Amino acid sequence: AKRRPIQPFHVLEYVEGEKITKHSKSLFRVSDRIRLFQDVLELLDSIHEFGYLHRNLSEENLLVDRHGRIRLID
Repeated sequence: AKRRPIQPFHVLEYVEGEKITKHSKSLFRVSDRIRLFQDVLELLDSIHEFGYLHRNLSEENLLVDRHGRIRLID
């Protein structure tokens, strides 16, 4: 019998959080908004280092969890 090739996939944890745009509106200091943007860039840099590409990057897929961490979903 011919074997089918293995199809790798990732299972992601469920993340509760608010959209990054909503969260950024609650930040009053420009420095806090800049830090949030820097966190997004660092997140993207880290996934790119592992050879991954997120093909649907949008505000819907960038959440801020209850600890203030950026979480990339979907």
